[in-house]
Amino acid sequence: MTTSKKERMLHIIGQLEAVSNQLSLQTLTNLQQAKEKLHHLQEHEVEKLTDKVFSRPVHEQQIDLNSPENLLHSCYNELDRLSREEGTPSQLQEAVQEIRYYFSIEEQDGFFP
Repeated sequence: MTTSKKERMLHIIGQLEAVSNQLSLQTLTNLQQAKEKLHHLQEHEVEKLTDKVFSRPVHEQQIDLNSPENLLHSCYNELDRLSREEGTPSQLQEAVQEIRYYFSIEEQDGFFP
C-alpha cells in the first residue's frame, strides 16, 4: 500500500522538527503552519489540493501560497544549504532527500534548482 501525500508530508515535517535547533525561525514557522493545516485536512482534501488538476481556466486560477505543500516547498532552499554543510545530522539529510523525491527535484550538473 502506498503512503498518502498527507502522511508523507507529515513524516518529512516530523523529521525536520527533530533537528529544529538548526533551522531558522521562518522555516520553523512555515513547517508549523503546514503541519497544522495538514492536521485539519482530510486525506482526500490533501490529495485534491496537490493533484495539480485544475477545473477552471488559467486566468481564473489562484495559487495558494499558504497550502501545506507550498509551505514545505518554500523551506527547500535553506534545508538544501544546511544539508550540504559539514557535520549535518543524517536525519536532516534524509529529510531533504525525501523532499527531493516528493517534489521530483533532480540534480542537474551538480546543482539542484
